[in-house]
Amino acid sequence: MIQRRMVLLAVSLFILLIAEVFYFKLFVSHEHRLSDFFISQQVNTHQPDADIVIVDIDEKSLSMLADTLGRWPWSRSAHAELLQGLLKQQPKAVVFDILFSDPDLNHP
Repeated sequence: MIQRRMVLLAVSLFILLIAEVFYFKLFVSHEHRLSDFFISQQVNTHQPDADIVIVDIDEKSLSMLADTLGRWPWSRSAHAELLQGLLKQQPKAVVFDILFSDPDLNHP
């Protein structure tokens, strides 16, 4: 009898957990606050590395370069020119956070 209650309790808790994750989402705001707290603590104790530079392609860049490079996604040759300019600075590493999933039809 006790074993049956334990199984029933475990199954009920599991169903509630699944319902919370996929339907209720009662604790999401708490999770976000906790995440924000941990990130703010890390930012306050760690200074960014001055040797790291992030080159960001934002909406302003896209609109300014639309006449020259066209609409996004830019051709691979545009990224190659950017890379050549960056390599003149002799970086230790260059990382592209771009998914080059479609073939470049203009410059295969």
